[in-house]
Order: sequence, then structure tokens, then C-alpha cells
Amino acid sequence: MGADYTITVHVRGHTYLPVSGIAESYHQSKSTVERNLKGILDTDRYRGYRPVINEDGDRLVNLLVYEDYLACKGKMKEKNLARHLPPFDPAEVRKNWGEYKVPIIIGG
Repeated sequence: MGADYTITVHVRGHTYLPVSGIAESYHQSKSTVERNLKGILDTDRYRGYRPVINEDGDRLVNLLVYEDYLACKGKMKEKNLARHLPPFDPAEVRKNWGEYKVPIIIGG
């Protein structure tokens, strides 16, 4: 009974995965991930969030940026819809993951 683990790298509070890890996690081919990375790098939406880091010959991808891109890429392709997209907010992506749940205080 072996366990599968996904290793993530945290850089200044952001979660990064290698391209192969993104492909495995999202059940996509590496070429699909590379095509999505090109789309991420071609837009100004993620400027300032370091969507990709090259480290030791491996490309690490900001998981929050990738998740947001998958959710918004259809809207980004449509000129009128793209104008009405809210700015990228990493906290909003984390909230959608359930990382910012409000603690329930019992008693007290």
C-alpha cells in the first residue's frame, strides 16, 4: 500500500508546482499545461505575481495563477467579457479552495 504525495514549493506565501506536477494534478498532458502557461504569460492579468519560476532547470508554476487562469481563460478570450473580469486576487482563489474558513467557536 503505497501513498502518493504531491510535493509543492512555497515561495513568499505562494504555492508552486513543477509542470509535471500540474499535469498530474489536473489530469492534463504536459503540452496542455505548456499551452496554458503561454496564455498566462501572454496576459497582463498576473503581472507582479510571478506565475513561473525557473529553478534548477525546472519550471515551477504558481498554482493560484494556474487555477485562476483555468477558471477565467474563456472570458479572457472574449474582448467584452475580459473588460469586466475582476483583478486577480490570490486570496479569492484560496477562499474557493476552502483555506480561509471561519473558525467555529464552541462555548465561551
